[in-house]
Amino acid sequence: RHPRSVRALSERGDVRERGLLQNSRLHSVDPGSGGYRVLGSPDWPGSTRSVFADGSLFIQQGNRLHRVSPADGSWSLLSDTNWQNATSMVAAWGWIFIIENSTLHRVDPRTGAYAVLGRPGTWPSYTAMVAY
Repeated sequence: RHPRSVRALSERGDVRERGLLQNSRLHSVDPGSGGYRVLGSPDWPGSTRSVFADGSLFIQQGNRLHRVSPADGSWSLLSDTNWQNATSMVAAWGWIFIIENSTLHRVDPRTGAYAVLGRPGTWPSYTAMVAY
């Protein structure tokens, strides 16, 4: 039986497993067999997006970004930055990119420090990003 009501999906670069958020729980999913297991004990209600970067999953829950171990689900708050108005997030080239308040941010996955890229307010109404 596969998880239903998927809210967010993150994929490791080597594609050995995927992290799936479903019904407030984090799952590790084998992409070959579809088998899965619950990671860790915390619930993730209100989680809206997730990405994989720098060897960890990053989950936005409410207005905060959390670093999560893909091995056991243990987690820590990445920083005190408030991402309440974030509309999209993608990981690429060693960074996490977030559009929040129509502005593109580049976030360091190790420290949570961020820089605004380009002119603030340039990206209104964007709800998805992809890196290629």
